[in-house]
Amino acid sequence: MKNHDKSFGRGRKALSMALAAALAVSAALALSACGGEKGRDVVRVGDTVLTEAQLDAYTELMMAVQGIDFDTIPDESLREELRREAKLSMLDMMTEVEVTRLHFEGKDVMPEDFDEQVQGLIDSVNSDAQYGSVLRDRGVGDDTLRYFMEAQFLQQALADEVSEGLPEPTEQEIRDYYDENKDSLQIAEKRAVSHILVGSSEHKDEDRELIEDIRAKIAGGEESFEDMAREYSTDSSNSGNGGAMDPVERGTFVTEFDDAAFSLGVGVLSDVIETQFGFHILRVDEIQPAQAQALEDARESIVQALVQSATYGLFMERVTELMAEADIEYLSEDYPAPDEREAADAEPSTGAGIEALPDEGDLE
Repeated sequence: MKNHDKSFGRGRKALSMALAAALAVSAALALSACGGEKGRDVVRVGDTVLTEAQLDAYTELMMAVQGIDFDTIPDESLREELRREAKLSMLDMMTEVEVTRLHFEGKDVMPEDFDEQVQGLIDSVNSDAQYGSVLRDRGVGDDTLRYFMEAQFLQQALADEVSEGLPEPTEQEIRDYYDENKDSLQIAEKRAVSHILVGSSEHKDEDRELIEDIRAKIAGGEESFEDMAREYSTDSSNSGNGGAMDPVERGTFVTEFDDAAFSLGVGVLSDVIETQFGFHILRVDEIQPAQAQALEDARESIVQALVQSATYGLFMERVTELMAEADIEYLSEDYPAPDEREAADAEPSTGAGIEALPDEGDLE
C-alpha cells in the first residue's frame, strides 16, 4: 500500500499486506465523500445489481488504502469534480470485476482458505481502533472487505489464465529494458524516521496542545525524543522502541508526513504535522542515498516488469472482450456507461484527473 505511514496501526498494515499479496490491478484514485440516495441501483451485470451504497463503500476503502482525502481540498468545484471522477472510475472497476465473475461462473477460483483470509483482514482492521474507525465511519463494512478480496482473486485468476504459456523475455528485451530505464531501476533513496503520533478524533484541540508541548520539551533539551515517544505516542507499533521505523522509500507515507520526512536533514526535529490520523512530530535518523544497479542486480525485477507488462496487455484485451460480451445495463443518469461519458470527457476541465482502474500493476 502506498502513501501510508506504516506506524498507523496493525489494521492499516494488514490491509497494505493484503494489497501487496493479492492486488492484481491497482491505481491511484481520489477519495469520494459519499452522498446521494444510498439505495439507488447503478449498474446491472447479468443478474447482479450493484447499488450506490456498494459503490460508495468500495471507493472509500480503496481511497483509504491510498491515504487520500478529498475533504482537504479547499476548492469546492475541484473537490466535487474529483469525487465524481473517482466514483466513475470505481464503477468501471467493479463492473469489470463482475464480468470476470461471470466468466468464471461455475469454477472455484478462490483459495481453500479464502474465508479465513477474509476474516483475518476483518480482524486486523478491527483491531486498530483508529484506522478501523475511519473505515467504519465511511461505510466500509465486512461485506466491502470481502468484496475487496474477491475482486483481487478474480482478477488474478484472469491474469493467470491469459498469461498461461507466455514466453519468457529474451536476453535482448532484458538488455533493451535496462538501457531504457536505468534511472528508474536505481535503488531509491530511503530514510529511517522516528515519529510521535498523538491522535484522537474526540479531542483534537487537546491533541494539538499536547504534541506542541512535547515538541517544545524535546527541542529545549528537557526530554528525549525516545522517552516522549514511549510515554505519549498513540502509535503502538513503534512507540515501544522510541518511535523508530525501518527505512522506507518516498511515497510510503501519507503526503503530509512524506513531504516532511524527505525534506528534513538528519537529526532535525520537524514542526507539528497534521494528517488524517492525528498530529505528528518526526525526526530523520538516517538517509540511504539512491544507488545505481548493475544489469545482473536488476535482472530479476526487469524480467518481472516485462512479464507483468505483457500480462497486463493480454489481461486488458480479455477484459474488453468480456465487457463487450456481457449483458450490462447502466441504471442511473448520474453513472452513465463509459461511451456516454466520452463527449463530456472531451470538454475542457480543470486539468485534474484520475486514472481509471485497472492500471498496469501486480499482474503476474
